[in-house]
Amino acid sequence: MGFESFQVRWNPSRSTANEIDSHLRSLAEITNDVDALRVGDSRYYLWNDGRHVVEIEWSDSSASLSARFMLCNPESITDAYAEFLLQLQRRFGGGLAICDARPSDRSREFGPGESNEFRDTLRESIAARRAEWVRDFGPRTLAANSRDVYREIILPKCEPVFANRDLHSLTTDPDS
Repeated sequence: MGFESFQVRWNPSRSTANEIDSHLRSLAEITNDVDALRVGDSRYYLWNDGRHVVEIEWSDSSASLSARFMLCNPESITDAYAEFLLQLQRRFGGGLAICDARPSDRSREFGPGESNEFRDTLRESIAARRAEWVRDFGPRTLAANSRDVYREIILPKCEPVFANRDLHSLTTDPDS
């Protein structure tokens, strides 16, 4: 949930954590995310349909799934992302919470009967966040995970803090 990504959290209501994890691993688009920074008991996957990349964190202890994508993914990710999440919800129940929604919808959890409302809010929220991304980093699209986005788009735009300063003057005592 940073300036570069968009996130939804899903809390399933049916099935066990093992059943859901097995289902995730059975999907052709899912692979282990070997680049993920591991935290606690979570398992990390990438959903890659060949045009979009979504990072997934599945936590057994909280029985929740966090799905985020980098905002430089092609705009078509909006519908693909929504469909992926809604398929999980249809199969396993539970609520979908848009972590990067407008303030009035941040604490809202969309239930199984609210797929149209979820899609509408998701589209609006992604469009707003994507506009911020494009303003700051440009319109380049890249279907990638966070590591690749940092390397390919973010870091090249960053200027080192001391790029135009004399490092010696920063390390010497001004009173001496």
